[in-house]
Amino acid sequence: SPQIIRYYARIGLLEPKRNPMNGYRQFGERDVQRLQFIRLAQELGYTLKDIKTMLVALDRGELSEHWIRIRLDRRLSSTRQKLRALHQLELCIEQTLKRHLTAPPPVTDLDSLISWMRCAMKAANA
Repeated sequence: SPQIIRYYARIGLLEPKRNPMNGYRQFGERDVQRLQFIRLAQELGYTLKDIKTMLVALDRGELSEHWIRIRLDRRLSSTRQKLRALHQLELCIEQTLKRHLTAPPPVTDLDSLISWMRCAMKAANA
């Protein structure tokens, strides 16, 4: 969206030129390529801070296959850790649902809702 593109320009991910006649931003092919990279990197789970670091390294000529491989290896490790945590969370939620399957406590107020959540946390810490 235009708002996102303006935000990216504001934080330095894009560097549009200014039209000298009216001061409007002009986005060129380089900006389009950078937008494509930003979208791909976000799909891989990189933050805008990570993406900016990569673009700065690219602009400085500091990128290499080794540099990219290191970052992708780190991203893979981070993703695997998150997957393990999500799997553990999945098991905890399943255990909570099984416990409450036969005689679920009523949810009538915030205290009873907290009770359900605490049960899930106990399952997670068991």
